[in-house]
Order: sequence, then C-alpha cells, then structure tokens
Amino acid sequence: MMALEAPEKRSAFVTATAAGEGIVSACRTAGISRRTARRWLSDPDFAAEVRAARAVVLEQALGRLGSAAVEAVEVLRRLLKASAPSVRLGAARALLEALTRVREHVEISERLAALEKRFMEGSE
Repeated sequence: MMALEAPEKRSAFVTATAAGEGIVSACRTAGISRRTARRWLSDPDFAAEVRAARAVVLEQALGRLGSAAVEAVEVLRRLLKASAPSVRLGAARALLEALTRVREHVEISERLAALEKRFMEGSE
C-alpha cells in the first residue's frame, strides 16, 4: 500500500473522525501518529473541517432514513389491512404515534422560527 501525503492523511483523519471513529482507530485509518492527531485536534480549522464533514455524513444519513421511513409507512399501511386485530392495532398505534411526534416537531420548529424572526427583527 502506498503512503498517503499529508493533505490526504489529514483528509482521511477528518473523514474518520467525522464518521465517529475513535482517535486510535482514526489514526490507524489515516496513517498518522497520536501526536499528529492531538496537534490537528487542537487546531480550530481542523475542528471546522470535521464539522463540515460530519454535516455531510448526517445529510446522507437523513436521506437514507427518509427513504426508509417511506418504506416503513407503506409496511404499516399494509398491516392496517391484516386479518389479525392485534396486528392492525399495533400498526395503527405506530402510525398515530409517529404522526404525533412529527406534528410536535413541526410545531416546535415553526415556533422556534417565529421566535428567531422576532429576535432578529428586534435586534436591528
């Protein structure tokens, strides 16, 4: 295996760290020493790189979760037509609980956005 150059090692360490690898594992992945890792971890620019990489990872995960959620809802919808009453009841409960949580989240998000808007208008 060919040795990575410093920018490639830093990028590999950023990616590994953003993905949640422990420091020892991330060092191994990037082919760097713990001393180098400590130096990079104390650098505010490095922290910003990790945050940006983590945001990408989270966006990808959210996309996959969204896709899986659509499939999960379809499964629950099919179960609403099952012959066993306990299966129908379980599906109905799951759907209603999910709907309630989503509704609460949307309401909180809207309230927060309104508060932020009022705060920003008041600070101008």
